[in-house]
Amino acid sequence: MTRIFYLPVVVAIVTLTFMSTPTSAQSSNHLLDVVQLLANGETVFGSFANTESGAAGAINMSRSQSDYIFFDMEHGTLDMNEMRTYMQYLLDPAKILRRGRPGTNIAVWVRIPANGREMNEWMIKNVLDQGAHGVITPHIETAEQALHVVQSMRYPQRIGVSDIEPEGLRGSGPGNAVRYWGISGADYLAKADVWPLDPNGELLNMIQIENKIGISNVEEIAKVPGVSMLRQHLATLAWLMAETPRPPKKRFRQCSEQPRRPACHAPLRQTLATSSNAFRKDSVC
Repeated sequence: MTRIFYLPVVVAIVTLTFMSTPTSAQSSNHLLDVVQLLANGETVFGSFANTESGAAGAINMSRSQSDYIFFDMEHGTLDMNEMRTYMQYLLDPAKILRRGRPGTNIAVWVRIPANGREMNEWMIKNVLDQGAHGVITPHIETAEQALHVVQSMRYPQRIGVSDIEPEGLRGSGPGNAVRYWGISGADYLAKADVWPLDPNGELLNMIQIENKIGISNVEEIAKVPGVSMLRQHLATLAWLMAETPRPPKKRFRQCSEQPRRPACHAPLRQTLATSSNAFRKDSVC
């Protein structure tokens, strides 16, 4: 099912494909609003983290209507302390009291610097251990690389559970994450699994397809158990597909105007715009 995410701070459009069809079997007790919305088949909106504004920027973002924050460490700094500080200022105690359950209204998804071919584990483990709710992985080219992302996000599962595969590789040490999520260690271990592979999971991964190898393998990548969503990185692909040394905007516009699959007509969830978050309402296949 194709949905559109708008990242208004830089006026970017991100096209994602979700790797599940919402069903009544999905849990209705998610800590994260964004997971529940996706489980209900709705569209969510978010923005790049405005890290340049520091604590004030995070506080301002906490008051927005965003469902998630795209925290970029790929082209930003690989600074876990900066990420932790930003995340702490996203927390709003009054909002947590009003929502009546632990957690936050705004999920934090972190894009790590390591490309898929590097098969990195420690960056994924570290951002999750600091409390991030999802991982965005650039330049995924093969199903093997996507599987490695899933495994790096998962804890080893108990023998006998239905979703024991793919085998988890993540080591246990989530003290900071437990505090940030506002739940017990046991509850965190139960909730910190990949959705929708685990219908009760709260973690999401976003697999970025950015080159010809990834495009040629995209169907196999999409079949990997535990992949939450695929993202076509329009900026990189535009340069790759361009016949001239500039992004072919017209080509993508013409592609979006072609007849669309029925799934592309899913209505967008109504979201109020603020001065810094002006959401467009379009759909692109």
